[in-house]
Amino acid sequence: MIASKGKRIGVTVTVVFLMISSVVVGNSSNDSNTLDAFLMSESNTASSLDSFVIDGDITEDEWSSPAHKIQWYMDADPENSDGYNYMYIDEDPYNLYVALDLCSDQTNNESGEWVGLWLNTNETDVFNNEWDYPFEWEAALNKGMETLLHDVDNDETIDFFTDSGLSVWTSVKPSEWIVVDGKLDGTQSDILWNDDVYLNMESEFNGTHYVYRLDLDIDFYDSFTIFEDLYVEHVQEVTFWFRSKHNTTIGEHFLSVSDNQGALNPDIRSAMGTSTSEILGNVDIFRENFTSGTNLRISMNGINDVPFNTSFDFMQYDIYIDQPTVIGQNSVYPYASIRNYDIAWSYGPSANNASDHRQFEIKIPKSELEGYEMDTHLGIIVGGYGTLASWPGTHRWVFANSKLTGIPEEDSAQYNYYAMPMKGWIPPGIPVLDDITPDPDSDGDIFVNWNDDVAVENWTVFRHSSEITGSNLDSATAIASGLTESQYNDTGLSDGTYWYAVLAIDSFGFSYLSNSESVTVELAAPPIDPVLVLLIGGSGVAILLVVGVIVIRKRQAT
Repeated sequence: MIASKGKRIGVTVTVVFLMISSVVVGNSSNDSNTLDAFLMSESNTASSLDSFVIDGDITEDEWSSPAHKIQWYMDADPENSDGYNYMYIDEDPYNLYVALDLCSDQTNNESGEWVGLWLNTNETDVFNNEWDYPFEWEAALNKGMETLLHDVDNDETIDFFTDSGLSVWTSVKPSEWIVVDGKLDGTQSDILWNDDVYLNMESEFNGTHYVYRLDLDIDFYDSFTIFEDLYVEHVQEVTFWFRSKHNTTIGEHFLSVSDNQGALNPDIRSAMGTSTSEILGNVDIFRENFTSGTNLRISMNGINDVPFNTSFDFMQYDIYIDQPTVIGQNSVYPYASIRNYDIAWSYGPSANNASDHRQFEIKIPKSELEGYEMDTHLGIIVGGYGTLASWPGTHRWVFANSKLTGIPEEDSAQYNYYAMPMKGWIPPGIPVLDDITPDPDSDGDIFVNWNDDVAVENWTVFRHSSEITGSNLDSATAIASGLTESQYNDTGLSDGTYWYAVLAIDSFGFSYLSNSESVTVELAAPPIDPVLVLLIGGSGVAILLVVGVIVIRKRQAT
């Protein structure tokens, strides 16, 4: 294979599991998220699961029996090849696996390339008219609708915002003000454009001066209709525009920022013009000077020794946000709900096509997928940007329920749905072996006990002369199998130290190795029978008497 690349995103999930035999979902798995993981054959020999790794190389051995293999035809751009492409879907108790064999993508160029998965894990019903805001889809995110977006070019999860600069999100003509000092006369229609129709502020006497104060409270949440929290967090600047004049030259005219209790920020005091001539100006206010993380309260202030009026012919504020990421067209939003996953890609041949082409392998922990515990079909849309195109005039491609020139993540009817054998099933927990007591043991009968689990079909008990792990399980002795109760009595053992472990087997043939516990057998010496001692003692006396008589007679004979 050529140019294999990729990495793990997120935190490793440490789980120990084994599989007794191949099942309908196949025996594909990735050992990067397991400890001591092995594939058990019927002969009880162990082989490593290293044959299945997320390396982007779709081999026939790895994907020989997936839960689903789907083909679709892609009408690619002239640089690439029209033809069939393939998606594989598989799972184990803890992970969902997706492989994309993009046989049509025959130009190896990662510049700007990205790949995405859109999932519907619980058949959530959402719909949106094209070009409208997909409110239903956004509300369902992390509640059944999931997204995975990966930047192939930079090998990282696509973020909603970039750090490439700011963009104007919206320009707003104010419609409501807070009059602190003075009298307001006018409405929003008076400040829409430069037309010599004015919104007027009349000053009032505060005991020392004639003043006016007109505040404008900008709630950033009012400026966004979707992904409000994300957008509000990324508001970086507000530019306030005004066109104003006075009926007389006044002493001071300035803009400041107020806190939510009305106190002005003494460090912000931008001049706004004091003359009778109309002036167009603007003030830039940056995030560090906002009233809070969610609002900005602008305060316009005039001070003079005699009464005055201030007239506004135009007023507007522009909200600047970090530049959003652009990944597609229509209603595609760069929101990645799945942040913990493994992905890799390569460029080379596969069993489906001998020509070099793009391939992806992706592993998603099921813990990332809200709703996967429900017994429903799995909906999926795949798409991306690369060196092929199924949308005319672009390099974007998509595989959905119908042929489209966009990614319809907001329409549940456009997802392709597949029955997953393990969906809606909760795997058993790893069995926990209790401490073995007494230790040391004096009679050679060892009672082994562990926790019960309704998801377990049966257990196998192993014994070994050293601690049992996945790596030495093949050399351990299976002393009992097919147990349906969470205990076993091992009898007739001689002196020595013995290690035990339990293998829990679920309904799909996957198994889960417990911790290993040890016990030392020290058989006690058998008690001495007093009757036997007496008999032995009596025999000894008789023998001595016989020997004594013989010796005496020999002496008498001489």
